[in-house]
Amino acid sequence: MPSKEDMKKIRYLNHPVRKRIIELLGSRGSMSFTEMRNEMNLPVGTLYYHLDVLKGYVLQDEERRYYLSKEGRKLYDMLLSGASSSFKFEQTKTIFIPSGFFPAVERNIIAALTCIISISVVGGVLSYFSGHVLIIEHYGISIFSSLVDVILFPASVITYMLYTIIVGRIFSGRRVSLNGILASSIVYAPSLIPLMAAIILYNMPENIFKIAYLILTVIAQVASTILGATYLSSIYGMRFERSLLIQIIFYIISTIVFSFLQTLNLVTEI
Repeated sequence: MPSKEDMKKIRYLNHPVRKRIIELLGSRGSMSFTEMRNEMNLPVGTLYYHLDVLKGYVLQDEERRYYLSKEGRKLYDMLLSGASSSFKFEQTKTIFIPSGFFPAVERNIIAALTCIISISVVGGVLSYFSGHVLIIEHYGISIFSSLVDVILFPASVITYMLYTIIVGRIFSGRRVSLNGILASSIVYAPSLIPLMAAIILYNMPENIFKIAYLILTVIAQVASTILGATYLSSIYGMRFERSLLIQIIFYIISTIVFSFLQTLNLVTEI
């Protein structure tokens, strides 16, 4: 039976992207990031993420070219010997969507534009007819005009985009394409549920409505938080734990902003 360390190495080799990285560097000696990206046809964030996972096995020289360390060469030798072929490991999947979903959207400008336009428009229309608004991450009843209510949902989506651009740059040091930025709008898809429920459940008794609405709101916020962490992890190449923390910080900022608007009597809780 393989040792614990060997099992860890085999797990790396059973991931197709990391296996290909080891294979390329083992056969070519060294490669630049651009050469690897062109060879593998992967989004920037995805490739950076897998290189981060292989840290210690894959190193960089003074010219910032990637090459295999001594331990990395052992991985390559295992690959050549076929030692990993007898062992299969289930790849980690996110709760709602696979981590490859966001990079797939990033590669398709039509898909990215469709996501942000459809989610923003539907969110604005639902806000208009329900009388309920989403302010960044919280729901309330505003005293603004109907036109402003319509704008608040897409404004929240844009706010999140700006947040991800800033924190993504700070914590990962990477820039993503316009498609990747637009893909962040998918994080707001669950936020449509409470607004839709406000229309469908409008005629229910008030107490039942509030309980049902609260439950759906919590579900939507949790779903958006996990989706946001998945987005940051897959597009900016950060570890999921860090991405989740960044997403929770965004929620806290949203709470502060919403509370401030409440003190100005610009919005009330439902």
